[in-house]
Amino acid sequence: FVTLDQACKCVEAVAVPRDQEGALGVFAVLLAPRDGAVRSLSDLKGRVLAVPREPATTTRAVPLAQLAVQGFGEPGALGTLRDVDNPVDGWRLVLNGEADAVMGWSSLQGEASTGYSLGTLNHLIEQTGLAERDDIRVVWTSRIVPHGPHVIRTDLPTELKETIKRFLLDLKNTDILAYDAVEPHLSGGFSEVGPNDFIALTRVVTGQGQ
Repeated sequence: FVTLDQACKCVEAVAVPRDQEGALGVFAVLLAPRDGAVRSLSDLKGRVLAVPREPATTTRAVPLAQLAVQGFGEPGALGTLRDVDNPVDGWRLVLNGEADAVMGWSSLQGEASTGYSLGTLNHLIEQTGLAERDDIRVVWTSRIVPHGPHVIRTDLPTELKETIKRFLLDLKNTDILAYDAVEPHLSGGFSEVGPNDFIALTRVVTGQGQ
């Protein structure tokens, strides 16, 4: 959606699905051991940050673009970046002393003690047993990366746009079978979104901060 929007300005997002805890999307999160030396972004200089390799979007492109805008775009500002296949592998490097922090992702919704509803924290705590919640410090979080939106053409009549939007926003309550057919993966219904919700992805597409 963001790529097409930047290319033609001919589409707009009307709704995104929520997960079971109500999350509209996910966030990049920078994780470090609670008792470790990395307590802020500036502590990464001279250390090792495990980052999922390209073409990872939420755990690489989005956070690196946003952090560049925040003043951490120069080589070495985030320490040495070490490519990993996924955030869990990155945390294993942290446990082995081969990295000081890892870039992961999270919904940041739901029960914090279990690592929230979705994401790296949940994988580490609930699915792999590699950590407990008190073992991990969330050093930094990105702007939201929304779930995949439903989009419409910008040149549609306003009345039709509103009809489509209202249909999606009400769908879970009016016809659960139709909702499951339209959105089989995320069960929390649809919510309205606007351009500001896609800033994190827009920075990646436009190269802002790179």
